[in-house]
Amino acid sequence: MKEADTQPAAPSRRSETLARIEAALARIEEAGPALLCAHEGLAARHATLRETLEETMAELDTLITRTTPTPEALSAPSAPEHAP
Repeated sequence: MKEADTQPAAPSRRSETLARIEAALARIEEAGPALLCAHEGLAARHATLRETLEETMAELDTLITRTTPTPEALSAPSAPEHAP
């Protein structure tokens, strides 16, 4: 192993590295509110979609209940068909 490989980074290189880390952290902090806003927007859209879906399912249940014959009606003899 070379001696240069085992030596700590030079002060200027460490400073550059720290500056890049700080710049990345600043970009992340700036993006935070926008990401939170996007998340809140998605949460609101999801809640609206869920509410609409629940209402639609209730309407479908009502329609199915109204149009589904009871078991008694299914087992009752049907009226004779008239021949033309």
